[in-house]
Amino acid sequence: MRISVVICTFNPDPTTLKQVIAGLREQKYPLAEWEIVVVDNGSKPAVERYLDLGWHPHWRVVIEPNRGLTHARLRGFLESRGDFIVFVDDDVVLEKAYLKKADEIMATHPFIGVLGGRGVGVFEEEPEIWTREFLWILCAHNYDQSPRPPLQYALTYQLGPWAPPGAGMVVRKDVAQEYAHELEKMPVRKRLDRLGRFSVLGGGDTDIIFTSIDHGWACAVSNDLKFKHIIPKERLKLDYLRRLLYASNYITAQLLLLHGWRTPIKLSRRSTIRNLVRTFMKRLWWHSPEQECWEAFSQGYRDGLANRLSDRRYCQTDMFPIKTKEH
Repeated sequence: MRISVVICTFNPDPTTLKQVIAGLREQKYPLAEWEIVVVDNGSKPAVERYLDLGWHPHWRVVIEPNRGLTHARLRGFLESRGDFIVFVDDDVVLEKAYLKKADEIMATHPFIGVLGGRGVGVFEEEPEIWTREFLWILCAHNYDQSPRPPLQYALTYQLGPWAPPGAGMVVRKDVAQEYAHELEKMPVRKRLDRLGRFSVLGGGDTDIIFTSIDHGWACAVSNDLKFKHIIPKERLKLDYLRRLLYASNYITAQLLLLHGWRTPIKLSRRSTIRNLVRTFMKRLWWHSPEQECWEAFSQGYRDGLANRLSDRRYCQTDMFPIKTKEH
């Protein structure tokens, strides 16, 4: 078995999930060489009731009772029989040659541990112009015209355009095993990912990338791997994007500390008071949505390295380390 396609899902939109499955059915890759593992993280109703996977000879649906994307992914690793695991989100439709090209790249580049592609957003509502510079955080590169090489990879202790997105991420089985082993030794890392459909956490993708690099495998992004990301209108609102950008950089900073790539920032009492005053003063003036989003992005990184949460408007109910409620 070459590839295990793992779909981790929790209360998905049935229509969208059926599109995801339809995209898999059109793959130009021998059915004997891959399998589908659907990890249902406690959906109501259970996704198996309406999934049509009878066309594939190797498929199964497993239930993971422990809530959270990381728990679901770990279960997917455990259930997988392939040399490579391809994570397909329940709102991501792969292009027809995705699995074939992913296999070719991983086979010819044995030093790559994790691989990803580039997404095109399929929007419920047309995004406002100001949102376009932030669509990358939603794995949507509709308006990105910057030139990129066909395959970009690196083995370095920093993030860059070679770091793949979680949507459609291809993970070498050896990397998956190292990741699962490390999380058993450091369980706090299991809390760094999504807990519900509209949770803004998303550190698991970055944690897998860091694990790959720590163990000597490069990470890579290929322009030949393309997918569609179906994005509901709620994810284009200012409040959601602001929280998502904050949480993304906060968790990235926390992972930099946990992996030993950075050292914590120590804040003096004076600097803490100065930051609080600055935050209060900023609220007295109007800021454009773009300014608010970039400020949230920068503040998340600073707060993550300082091990603090300075502004709870970004956090609401699902920001680590605040206790989360069930979604």
